[in-house]
Amino acid sequence: MQTVSTYALGTVLREAQEVNGERYLEQHFEGLTDEERDAMLGDFINRIRASGRYPHMAAVIEAGIDPDAPETRDERFEFGLDCLLDGIAARIPRPALARSRRAERGVTD
Repeated sequence: MQTVSTYALGTVLREAQEVNGERYLEQHFEGLTDEERDAMLGDFINRIRASGRYPHMAAVIEAGIDPDAPETRDERFEFGLDCLLDGIAARIPRPALARSRRAERGVTD
């Protein structure tokens, strides 16, 4: 339970960070035309590429992926939770399966 609870809490904190980032950008771009905003973003992207320090971020930008897109929040949470629960399930002992394997080897309890 603690692992699932920690995952949920982490997701809430991440979403709060995303929302704060969205608000920051809205405030930062307030009063700018679309062209001015696009020019600022283009300059930022060019600096990322030119630095050579962030190849993964550059690849994500080039692919047009927004890893923090609001419309994918539920999907991202569910995918992560599924992975977490699958990992937990894989570690749960399977007594019936273990008995079956012992029986196949001729071992009795």
